[in-house]
Amino acid sequence: MATAAALLWANYAGQTYSGFWDTEFGWSRLGLRMDGRHWVNDALMTVFFFVIGLELKHELTQGALAHPRRALVPVIAAVGGAVVPAAIFLAITWGTDAVSGWGVPMATDPAFAVGILALVAPRAPAGLRAILLAIATVDDVLAVLVIAFGYARGLTWGWLAAAAAAAVRCPPRSARHMCSDWAAWPGSASPSPCS
Repeated sequence: MATAAALLWANYAGQTYSGFWDTEFGWSRLGLRMDGRHWVNDALMTVFFFVIGLELKHELTQGALAHPRRALVPVIAAVGGAVVPAAIFLAITWGTDAVSGWGVPMATDPAFAVGILALVAPRAPAGLRAILLAIATVDDVLAVLVIAFGYARGLTWGWLAAAAAAAVRCPPRSARHMCSDWAAWPGSASPSPCS
């Protein structure tokens, strides 16, 4: 419903739609004043991917993807889901200025994927949801890497190293059951401002 409303709004009253997302709000004193797009991309999506990470961790340790062979299936599917659309895009746009956008069709939107699954199959097995989450997440990671190394003008290696160190630090803590998922939240979330 929200997606349909947004599409109608953007197509029939595009200026007001853009104006809505360009409106800044927040707390200036804390340096947290951003427009709507940045609140969604930098704040809400961070929480969304954190929750997805918790679900995937559960599935990889105790759930449908606990066996390495089962976990490998969504990884292979995600690689195919990233490479094939990029190859099709290159084949269609080869020799034109649009060819430089080959990285755009690589990403899968996990929010839409999970939402569509809940809509069309609300009683789908938990294993199917886990596989879909894994495919979408791995596919997104590949797309982010392509954007970072293929499209970015430059990388801040210090912040990238800090994010990698924070991400690597988290699995051993959870593997040893030293703290709960929510207690480890600061360490898990710390890569976000570094990326």
